[in-house]
Amino acid sequence: MIVTSIVLTAQLSWAVLMPAALAASGSSAQAAAAPLTLSAAVAQARTASPRREAAVLVAAGARDAARVADKWPNPLFELRTENWTASRRPVSPDLDVFAVVTQPFELGGKRGIRRQLAASESDVALMALASLERELALEAVRAYIRALKARALVETLTANREGLTTLVTTVGRRVDEGYSAEADLLKFQTEAARVDGDIARARLELERSITALSIVTGAAAPVDPSQLVEPLPLAVPAADAERIAASIAGHPDVRAATAGVERARQVTAFERARRLPDPFVTGGYKRTAGFDTMVFGVSVAVPLFDRNLASVARSTGVELGAMADRDALVRRLTSDTASVIRAAQTIADQANQVPHQLLAPAEDVRRAALAAFREGTADVLKLIDAERVYADVHRAAIDLRLDALLATIEARFALGEETIP
Repeated sequence: MIVTSIVLTAQLSWAVLMPAALAASGSSAQAAAAPLTLSAAVAQARTASPRREAAVLVAAGARDAARVADKWPNPLFELRTENWTASRRPVSPDLDVFAVVTQPFELGGKRGIRRQLAASESDVALMALASLERELALEAVRAYIRALKARALVETLTANREGLTTLVTTVGRRVDEGYSAEADLLKFQTEAARVDGDIARARLELERSITALSIVTGAAAPVDPSQLVEPLPLAVPAADAERIAASIAGHPDVRAATAGVERARQVTAFERARRLPDPFVTGGYKRTAGFDTMVFGVSVAVPLFDRNLASVARSTGVELGAMADRDALVRRLTSDTASVIRAAQTIADQANQVPHQLLAPAEDVRRAALAAFREGTADVLKLIDAERVYADVHRAAIDLRLDALLATIEARFALGEETIP
């Protein structure tokens, strides 16, 4: 029994010292690799993500296209000769030569509309880039917090497994001394094997989350779990209907939809302007029968049958559809923002109650079960159940704490407050 008490005391000491040991090991790992805060990860995702690089190239192309969109249509040059005959026939008179240039002239403001349309397309690309940057920032936040969860779970399960190792050793000695049945040892060994499986799954989840974080941030090398730094808790933002409306008006997705509406409007204006046909002015040189003369002419299509009404109808429908989509997006984002804020407040309230409603009772039950086991009066299953509840409560506390952080950040993003801790 003296040996048993010593081992159990060591087990209790391990439970107290384990968090400090994990913190010390984490500190040494962070010393080797520079810390990667959540704000740094988000900033890196906004600038170094491969997806953003592709969107930047598209936006640059649209901007360059807008600069040259007002160029005049190209002229048409024609060189033509006539009066060619076969060699066995009599010689024909002098060859007729025509050298003319035809220049189309846009009427109805088409040139200006083309310029405005190209500018609208550039705005659409820029707004799409801003929307993508926001999406990447949220992806980085979610991947980062997912990695924090996985790392904390690995640490918690490892601490639980170390405690079970001590208990297995203690019960093994009791079995050798004849104070406990071998079945008790098998129960502890089974529980330890179950925890080993949980640790393996938690490590796989940590690896997947780290990979996702490395991809979204465009990191050249995989992020080390020791680099992650858990941010301090954030206050849930309070917002009224007026503040929500203002944030929705500046939302990147709404601005992108507005740019799309403007582009559709310019397309409709261009199609309407095309109902007025453009004249083709021709001028040049002609030599006929040895005489040199000048050529001038104007050709224009007569809009007798086709007045481009089909294209106007299609573009008008696209414009109205874009406006309807934007209105639906505003309504959806308004509803989602209010829902996200309510969810963040609910989860934050639950997270604040964890210490005294979950952790403290579980710690008391575990401490009592260990004391009874040390005295040899506790059922082995009760101690295993207390250890399992203690570990599950810590896992739930981790999830609630980090879920509250994620929900708060998402609520801030919904309100346009994208400052990351």
